[in-house]
Amino acid sequence: MSLINSAIKTVAKPYTSKGYRLLSKSLNIPTSNNGTMDIVEIASEFGKGHTTITSFKDEEGKLVQRTIDKICSKGHIHTFSEFEGNVTTQRRKISRTSVNGKLTQETITKNVYSPDKGGKLDREYLTINYSPNKTTNEVQYFESRAPHGVHNYVKTTASRNSVGEYTHTAIESNTLPQAELDKYAQTPYVFSKNYSKEDFLKAVAPYAKEKQNVSDLGIKVVNEKLPETFGGVSYGERPRVALDLEKYANNDDIVDTINHELRHQYQHKLVSKYRKYFILGGNKECDSVFTTLLKTLGLKKSTTMAPEIAEEKRLAGIFRDNFKHHKDLPKTNAEIKKHPEAYEAYWNQPVEVDARNAGEKAKDEYKNILAILAERLGISSKLNWNKGQIAMYEFITNAEKEGNVVKVGGLFS
Repeated sequence: MSLINSAIKTVAKPYTSKGYRLLSKSLNIPTSNNGTMDIVEIASEFGKGHTTITSFKDEEGKLVQRTIDKICSKGHIHTFSEFEGNVTTQRRKISRTSVNGKLTQETITKNVYSPDKGGKLDREYLTINYSPNKTTNEVQYFESRAPHGVHNYVKTTASRNSVGEYTHTAIESNTLPQAELDKYAQTPYVFSKNYSKEDFLKAVAPYAKEKQNVSDLGIKVVNEKLPETFGGVSYGERPRVALDLEKYANNDDIVDTINHELRHQYQHKLVSKYRKYFILGGNKECDSVFTTLLKTLGLKKSTTMAPEIAEEKRLAGIFRDNFKHHKDLPKTNAEIKKHPEAYEAYWNQPVEVDARNAGEKAKDEYKNILAILAERLGISSKLNWNKGQIAMYEFITNAEKEGNVVKVGGLFS
C-alpha cells in the first residue's frame, strides 16, 4: 500500500474565545508496522497550556490508538484510547484518563451498527470515575437506538470500595418494568459486564462465595500468572483460589472457574463439618451429635434426620473418600498429552464432577441473565463478542465482499 507523504501545516490564527489555537498538524507519517501516525498540537488557556494529540492508524487507515497529552493549570492530563472493529459495522473503544499519573476515569464503549444506512444502533457504554482512595462511582447504559427517535435503554449505577467489591448498585429503564430490573440486580453480572477481566473477577467473587456457601471461610480470589507449561488455568489452595486471567477470553468462563474452585472449598468445608460423625462411625454417640445438631436448628422431630442434613452427610462421605484417594491433575500440558489415562481418572472423580456442575450452573446463570436483558431490549448479541470474534467477523465480512468465501450460517450466533 502506498502511503501519503507527511504533510505539516502550521496555523497562525488568533485564539478562539475559549483560549484555543491550532499550532500544527503532521498527517500520515509512516510507522514501522505499515500504518500511519497523525500528530496535532494545540495551544490552550491563551498560551499557558499545550495539548498534543497523537493518533495511530493501521495499513487500511483505520484508527487503532490515540493519546491526548494536555498540560494545563490542573497539571498533566493523559488519555489513552484503544479502538477495535470497524466504524461501519462494529466498534469498541476503551479509554483511560489519568491526572498527574493517577487514574481518574475509564470508559468502555461498544457499538453495533445496522448494515442498513441510517438503521439501528445498539450500544453499551460504561464510565468509571476513580477517587483518590481508589473507590469508584460508575454509570452504564445498555441502549437500542433506531430511526425516528426510538431509544430504549437500561441504566445502571454502582460504587465499589478500594478492593473492588460493591458498596452500592441501582438499575432503571425507560422500557422494562422495575420488578424485572430488580431480578437482574440480584446478581453482579449486569453491573460488571463491561469491566476489565481483573475488575470483573473482584466484583463477582463475593457473589460466587455466597452461591457456594463459603463466604465464612475468608477465601481470597486472585489473578496469578501461571507457567505456560502448567496443566490448567486455575488452582485452589485453602484458603486461596487463583486464576490466570490471561488465559480467559470470556467472562462466562471466569464465572465458571471461580465457582468450580470455590465448590472444592465447600467440599472440604462439608467434610470438616461432619468429621466427628465419621470418627464416631455411626454409633449411639454419633446419633447424639445429630440430635443436638437438629435441636440447634430448631427442628421439631429431634430424632429424625432432616433431609438437607442427610444429603449433606451423604455428600460429605463421598467427598471424604475421594479426597483420601484423590488423583491429581498432571502438572504440565506435556504430561497430560503423555498420560491421557491419568487426566481421565482425574476428570471422572466425584469431587471434580461436582465442581464442574457447580461451575457450569453458575456460567449458565450469567449467560442467561445477559441474554434475557439483550432480548428484552432488542440489542444485538454481537455486543458480547470478544476481541477474537470481532476480528474473525471482520475477516469473513471482507472476504465475502471479495468473493473468497461462502458464508456459513450460525457461526456467530
